[in-house]
Amino acid sequence: MGDKSLNVNNVYARFVRFFKMQELSIFCLGIACMTLDSLKEVQETTYLIMDRTNWKLGVLNRNILQLGITLSNGLMVPIFGIPLDKRGNSNESERIKLLELVLKLCPFLGKGDIFLGDREFIGKRWISKIIKSKLSFIIRLRKKDYLAEIAQSLNLTVDKLNRKIKRKVRANGFFYAKVKVNGKELYYFVSKDGKKSIRSKDSYVRLLSDISDFEQIRKGYKVRWQIEIYFAKTKKKGFNLEDLGLEKFEKVMLMATIVGYLYTLTLIEGMKQEKIKPEKLQYYLDSGKEYKRKSIFTKGFEKIKSSIFSIVDLTRFIKKKLVRNKGFDLSLFKGFIGKSIFKHIKSV
Repeated sequence: MGDKSLNVNNVYARFVRFFKMQELSIFCLGIACMTLDSLKEVQETTYLIMDRTNWKLGVLNRNILQLGITLSNGLMVPIFGIPLDKRGNSNESERIKLLELVLKLCPFLGKGDIFLGDREFIGKRWISKIIKSKLSFIIRLRKKDYLAEIAQSLNLTVDKLNRKIKRKVRANGFFYAKVKVNGKELYYFVSKDGKKSIRSKDSYVRLLSDISDFEQIRKGYKVRWQIEIYFAKTKKKGFNLEDLGLEKFEKVMLMATIVGYLYTLTLIEGMKQEKIKPEKLQYYLDSGKEYKRKSIFTKGFEKIKSSIFSIVDLTRFIKKKLVRNKGFDLSLFKGFIGKSIFKHIKSV
């Protein structure tokens, strides 16, 4: 707190009361608005990325379904996430509710923006919702997902389709075709999986999209990895959120939301430092590629750490970032009074 005369127990009691706030859901929505407000100078959304992450907290596992948007340089910032009181994949209703909430928070999202999702994010209702929201999409499929429908739309058996995919990938490096899935004309893109894991039974990356340009599909899906970078930086390599040992959903979600905002401020600070002194590229023999010696996140993180030494410094830093904004629809907040996102997924 920056004051040595303070009683440690009193400070601890203040933090306990902070975590017991009554309108926690509204508080988290407020932080989402602060995140969006901080993006004004750098915002240039092209991609909306969704993924689910598992937080390992001692013997407990906590699932969070997260949505984020990309900045002009392709980096992703988190907008909002909801905890899932279960193990395993999200369902279509949970995804639809989260997407509806983020679209209300981000009315600028729409035509020209592209949703990116991994193999979990399929389903007739879900894809219809994306299309109705005027978003395009690129979603990765598992080996058997929609395979029978795709084969039928190409007048092939599943076996013949698999052989054709194998032949085309070997000859051209990819397979690409206009197909019909759930009554909608879409595009199916298949390429070799260069990062095939031991657990994966499929040696291909299979993508389904409403975009006709296969090069845009291929390049676009690579951006999805930015949400994995965010999870890594917040859970382990940076903010170390998992080390806090929080167990209750409310506390996990509150800290995840706060850290998501700080992650955004860190990226923005790193982008400023990159403009002042661009980082040199370094060639790595193991990958055969060139990377910046320091990432934008690392540069921003080091800069902030060198100027913030207490929660008082942090509060001042955040206050400088805040701008009075009358553009947010406060009726959205009123709808959450007395409701908990954590206990009632339908309240989203």
